[in-house]
Amino acid sequence: MKVLLLSGNFHSQGGMIDYLKCWADQLARCGEDFYVISVSGQAEFLEYPQYTFLSKKRLSDLSMREIALSFISHSPIMKDYAEFIAAVTTGLNAREIHIIDDSVWAPFIANWLKKKLPKATELVVTVHDPKFHIGQHISLLGRFSSIVSRRFLLSLATEGQIRLHVHDRKLIPGTVFEKLPMSAFWIEDHPVRDPIVYRSLNFPNNPVRIGFVGRVEPYKGVDLFIDCLLRLEKLRDDIEYEAYVVGRGALPESVSQLRCCHVINDFLPEDQLHSVIANMDLVILPYIEGTQSGIASLCHTYHIPLIVSDVGALPNFVNKKNVGEVFAAGDVAGLTASVHAILLNPDKLKMWRRNYGV
Repeated sequence: MKVLLLSGNFHSQGGMIDYLKCWADQLARCGEDFYVISVSGQAEFLEYPQYTFLSKKRLSDLSMREIALSFISHSPIMKDYAEFIAAVTTGLNAREIHIIDDSVWAPFIANWLKKKLPKATELVVTVHDPKFHIGQHISLLGRFSSIVSRRFLLSLATEGQIRLHVHDRKLIPGTVFEKLPMSAFWIEDHPVRDPIVYRSLNFPNNPVRIGFVGRVEPYKGVDLFIDCLLRLEKLRDDIEYEAYVVGRGALPESVSQLRCCHVINDFLPEDQLHSVIANMDLVILPYIEGTQSGIASLCHTYHIPLIVSDVGALPNFVNKKNVGEVFAAGDVAGLTASVHAILLNPDKLKMWRRNYGV
């Protein structure tokens, strides 16, 4: 039995909920028994059965392949969290517990859990972003608490109390974890959700639809995407395309210079976000920093080709199945050349889509 534990708040706007669903889908495909516990936050948008105070339920009455959610509406101290979680997971005979959100509380809950769990139970803490990037912890207090949290994680991993889950071993160098032996890590790619063949006959669209999708943050490089569009508009080739910028956040002033670009500067509910991605022909993720992307995972769900920068584990989303291209982060000329070549030869999009298995 594998238990996935969310130790902090999460919401449908961020990528954590999609990460949870991706992993649940992947485990179900593999026929693994798994269970999900959420100790705080809201989850009315989840598609799984929900249970309040799971410890009051008879565990024998629940299917082990069913995802159940347990909520604690108040905010107990870490010890109370750990005792509650330990009671549930011991009843499930869990062999692994994965704390999958990168909250500052994760190492503290892990420390208490380790004292309560049977010695044979392995405890794994996911570190989505081993190296801080400019989109994280803008406030000094947030950055300080995260540094303390990371140091505590390092201490627990050094003592062999936990293992650290990272999405690619190349994300480890240059971080506080780089001196740990590889045995201290659990290396596993960002999971992807079950594929959905949303479009089969009308791909690509005419004109081709290209877009930046996701929350607008400085580290995601939306200004590079807009610069790329401005350069495309200056080319004299007879190319047709529709450009989209979809996501809430502060957009650069240069967006007003675009002659033709559909801008949705707002948060989209999950169903609308899925619809936007499913109807794209090419999604561009020009991240300057970062390690992974929930949007890239959704593109895999709907078999949408990608152009991504070479930061973090983003190239893994493209290279493993050859479903797009990778460019050097910050190289707007290289990005423009890639997009331009695709617009001149849209059949390349069909090839990438076939590589998904469509």
